[in-house]
Amino acid sequence: MIRNNGDVLAGVRQKGMVIGLGLHHPKCAIHASRALYEHGVWAIFSSLDPRILQFKPGVLMSAALAEEVINPFNAALPRLRESIARALTPGRTIASDRQ
Repeated sequence: MIRNNGDVLAGVRQKGMVIGLGLHHPKCAIHASRALYEHGVWAIFSSLDPRILQFKPGVLMSAALAEEVINPFNAALPRLRESIARALTPGRTIASDRQ
């Protein structure tokens, strides 16, 4: 997954029950969180590093459930790329995004 999406995804971090997906762009995980939510997956950006998207799957996550998360994640990648492009456009502000 990371190999095919290296323009957005930087790597995977794992510490205990939390899996962190590293993203290249500053504050990218904020955009990823929203894009995933729109596809039915709840993940939250790290308040310590807004390039990290955190998943908290639980001890009993099955392979089938993991696939249920990966498929919508792949579906959300185009929306994530659009969000990153907008966020990196010079002169953009939160107010202009709401219009």
